[in-house]
Amino acid sequence: MSAADVPIRSRRLRAPREDGAALIDPPVTEAHKLVAANLALAETWDRASGLPIAKWRSTARDRLLHGSALIHNETAAQDAPVLGRPLIMAGHQPSLFHPGVWLKSFLLDRIAKEVDGHGINLIVDYDTVRHAGIRVPTGTLAAPCVVDVPLDAPAAEMPWEERKIIDVDHFRNFSTRVHEAIDPLLDFRSGGRRLLIDSLWPRVEAFAIDRLRDPIAGGLDLSGPSRRERRLGDCLAQGRHALERSLGLTTWEANLSWFVGWSCGMHEFLDHLLSRWLELHPIYNAALQEYRTINHIRSRNHPVPDLASDGEWLETPLWIWAHPEVQRNRAYVRRVGNHWELSDRARLRVSPLGAGGAARWDEAGFKSMINVRPRALITTMFARLILSDLFIHGIGGAKYDELTDVLIRRFFGIEPPAYVTATATFRLPIARPKVSESDVRAIERRIRDTRHRPESFVGELAGNQQRELAQLAAQKKELIAAGWMERQKKAWHDRVTACNERMSALLDGVRQKLIHERERQLAALHAADLLGSREFSFVLFPEETLPRALLDLCAARP
Repeated sequence: MSAADVPIRSRRLRAPREDGAALIDPPVTEAHKLVAANLALAETWDRASGLPIAKWRSTARDRLLHGSALIHNETAAQDAPVLGRPLIMAGHQPSLFHPGVWLKSFLLDRIAKEVDGHGINLIVDYDTVRHAGIRVPTGTLAAPCVVDVPLDAPAAEMPWEERKIIDVDHFRNFSTRVHEAIDPLLDFRSGGRRLLIDSLWPRVEAFAIDRLRDPIAGGLDLSGPSRRERRLGDCLAQGRHALERSLGLTTWEANLSWFVGWSCGMHEFLDHLLSRWLELHPIYNAALQEYRTINHIRSRNHPVPDLASDGEWLETPLWIWAHPEVQRNRAYVRRVGNHWELSDRARLRVSPLGAGGAARWDEAGFKSMINVRPRALITTMFARLILSDLFIHGIGGAKYDELTDVLIRRFFGIEPPAYVTATATFRLPIARPKVSESDVRAIERRIRDTRHRPESFVGELAGNQQRELAQLAAQKKELIAAGWMERQKKAWHDRVTACNERMSALLDGVRQKLIHERERQLAALHAADLLGSREFSFVLFPEETLPRALLDLCAARP
């Protein structure tokens, strides 16, 4: 069977339910074998595909390691990565994600050290910022709730690479606002123990505030060549990177928005995809339909929408937008002679002049600053085939890449490289009510029994009510034991119903107590679910426990 004939392979991936547990598949002990197998596989790709994939890999990696894509700071100035060593990669948005995502940074470091390679986090900063902030539990243990704590003043949805810090003072007191929300729920703060936000935020400020303020005017300086340093995502990523360095991690960070520029490492790869888009467009949509069928997905928008067509224009998995606008639009491609043309089907158009570069024009003929960015599937395809020797995914990315794998096989005719799937479950060290859904279901059954099996409550009343309940229960038992004859069916049924209704009336007080207990348990269950979420940001966890736990999960064990 050729690579193109291999069907989609669906895996059932679930985050661990146990607190402090991880999913790492394959395990760290397999790292050497995975990297060696992927490197050997890459040597076959040129012959199998008829494409210069080895050249693309060499060129892209040289630009990555020797260009300006890598984030540099004073904590990582002496050990810049060099060509020739395996590149282990992961990718994520520059947000304050939950510990299951942060695990990938620790695993990246561990595997890179195991194979004498370099670990690089790809910052997907052309994804959009829907909410610049984190959700924080607050209130009381009996009645907790969750509030949004924003990093900055509100702004329209836009890609991370376009999102600058708007309100410096609001940004600076983010840590204070986080503590105001969560501290009432924490019982260890009085002992002086710190959260990770306490170590992270001074590092974020070191990269943000000093560079944001104009030394003369004291306000925001949005001009000059250091514009990237004033972006919200860059400040968060650099602060987190500095924190990770202080914990002993020796990974690197790379902004994908720089790297996918037309003069950078992704140009040759994207140019090839677009030049063959008439071929790739139906492969893409057919693979999507197969993925939905295998995974029993009915939605036409999941995991991603089908690619549309508009006459000679075919939709691509790319985004396009132009400054000063920051709203991403879908990109369409068409052939023009021996070249291709990219457009948002409104006013923007990108007309390549050849393999060496591209002219960027709007439809009115004015030169414009146009950004073209790949969507998720193309981003990870490029990262896995061209940039890395082993990629680390979370569960969502791993499921997406079941689709990416079949696209690689059917379009390039090659076997895709293996990847690692990793996530972890950590819950905040906050006391939670000891109640479960089975507890609630049990009490709901007892409430129903007060009406339909009231005899089961014999012994739970007192005095005359208890004696009457016992007599009625005995009468019902006798009726059921005697059974009914056809001519007496209605009379028999009426007597049994009368017994039940009277017993149920006697249990009104018991029933009300059970109803109140159910409401209490439902409230406790809601509190337990809310406080036990695995989605809270890593910055809310104690700095003395979470990093150590993540390091332990990544330790290579036979």
